[in-house]
Amino acid sequence: MQSFKSESEFSKWCINKGHEYGWKVARFHRLPSPGGEQWRTPFGADAKGWLDLTFCRERLVFAELKHGHASPTREQRQWIEWLRSAGQEVYLWKDTGDLGEIEAVLKHTMTPADIARITLDVDGPTIAYARTTIARAASG
Repeated sequence: MQSFKSESEFSKWCINKGHEYGWKVARFHRLPSPGGEQWRTPFGADAKGWLDLTFCRERLVFAELKHGHASPTREQRQWIEWLRSAGQEVYLWKDTGDLGEIEAVLKHTMTPADIARITLDVDGPTIAYARTTIARAASG
């Protein structure tokens, strides 16, 4: 099993996997605050807690990454919920057991029919359907 020394190393692995499967990937880097006591990501408006990676190919995939036993912040949990409520494909990936899922999600290409079904599913189980579709494709 692959292990990572930091979230940054895990993030690079995810970005490389995304590129391997033809995704464009956006990541915003944290910078030291003036004085260097804290780190922050320079976002404006309501973006505090924005997720680590955004993948774009035939669909958008948002991912919050966590290393070791780290958990998402309150703001990150809110963004996960808001994006899911907006019908987006959102994941919380940990380096301690989600590598197979990450590769399956990034490897799988959704057809326009798959995307339409997920988009039009107003009852809420879109993530379950997406994960089932991806898992089925990965095992077949």
